Amino acid sequence: MAQYRHLLDNPWFYHLGFAAGRAVPKSVLYRVADFVGDASRKGNPEKDRVVQDNLRRVFPDATAGELAALSRRVFRNFARYFVDFGRFRSMSQKAILSEIRTFEGEENMKAALETGSGIIVVSGHIGNWELGSFFFERNNGRINVVSVSEGRPVIDRIREDYRKRHSVHTIYTDQSPFAAIEMIGALRRKEIVAMLVDRWGPEGAIRTGFFKGGCYIPKGPLALSRVSGAVVLPCFVVRDGEGYKAIVEEPFVVEEGDDAPCARRLAAALERVILRYLEQWYNFVPLA
Repeated sequence: MAQYRHLLDNPWFYHLGFAAGRAVPKSVLYRVADFVGDASRKGNPEKDRVVQDNLRRVFPDATAGELAALSRRVFRNFARYFVDFGRFRSMSQKAILSEIRTFEGEENMKAALETGSGIIVVSGHIGNWELGSFFFERNNGRINVVSVSEGRPVIDRIREDYRKRHSVHTIYTDQSPFAAIEMIGALRRKEIVAMLVDRWGPEGAIRTGFFKGGCYIPKGPLALSRVSGAVVLPCFVVRDGEGYKAIVEEPFVVEEGDDAPCARRLAAALERVILRYLEQWYNFVPLA
């Protein structure tokens, strides 16, 4: 899975954000974030080009000016995501979850819970995926977030400690040969395993249709479902107005031979939420 490093993705900025989140009003922090987003975009012209190329996949008839304006809002919203990351650290779990004002697809989450099996939550780099993990931890006990190391041990520790404060366990797929065993064990204990399924290359993935082209969906969540019997549950948490919205799609179980249609199903779930919240789609790597 490809990584993207924000202009201020440094330990000192995380600590500054944690401190500011306790003392500075959200409206002020968001204005600062907009400035940071603009600076990040100007300082990363190649990433700006990638974002615009990806947006063109969604809107092939958009003008250059329209794509540039959209890209600017993407960078700004990504900086606001970092602001909320800092704000949430000093907030209670109750206060954090109160940020989720609406819940779309509650019946789908209820259906997944009623299966009595483990749950594989799949999402993408859209909205606030960290808030999504807290949301599910609140609703169904222990959650395990599958992650790839940032390549910077200090930042890995910051993120892992951040999750631990809310009883969210991190499984690093690139740091242990036993990661898959750990995931299967968690699912068999009826826990949740959450992972992001975008930003993948061809290795260990299935190519499927995605907007006006294709993308790679990892085989991991599909194989986990087939082996453990756990349900796959597409879920997204996006900023909506002054708060956030949880969007949960229908759960499904992967049977033998179902990988290709299930990969397309996950890609379609991503398409639907991206079309609705395009300015929160933080994909800074080229699509396949």
